[in-house]
Amino acid sequence: MLSPGWTSYPNRLHFVTNDVTALVAGRVNAIGAILGDGWFRGYLGWDGKRAIYGDQLGLLAQLEITYTDGSRHTIVTDTTWQTSFGPIVSSDIYNGETYDGRATIDGWSSAEFDAMVWDAAENFAPNVGALVAPLAPPVRRTQELTAGPAPSIRRRLLRS
Repeated sequence: MLSPGWTSYPNRLHFVTNDVTALVAGRVNAIGAILGDGWFRGYLGWDGKRAIYGDQLGLLAQLEITYTDGSRHTIVTDTTWQTSFGPIVSSDIYNGETYDGRATIDGWSSAEFDAMVWDAAENFAPNVGALVAPLAPPVRRTQELTAGPAPSIRRRLLRS
């Protein structure tokens, strides 16, 4: 949820690390990611502007594997990765998400999925500062609201 949070992108880019050992199954695996506008290129601030820091989506990922014999292997994002559009048409912290279920791609993040018709990822070098670990606690969900009719709002006029 909104991880790793907003940052001053020209000065620093926060990264997150996750232990995915329990997700690795056998010899054939896949890594999948869904990208959204988020803090970097979504609407931000009070004046309704978007793409303040940049207008491209991008992913920088690295998987470090240590085998039982002690040898290591690193997998990184590069142009051998493949990309496609999915059902999320837009996503934004202020304006919510638009989802088109007709564009759902079943199994897209599984090792068995054939992504040969997808486009090759492109190199992307955004104008951001140094990669740093977040110093603040992560953004967390504190409450869930169920959808329903909008509450009625009474307005009180104040006079001086």
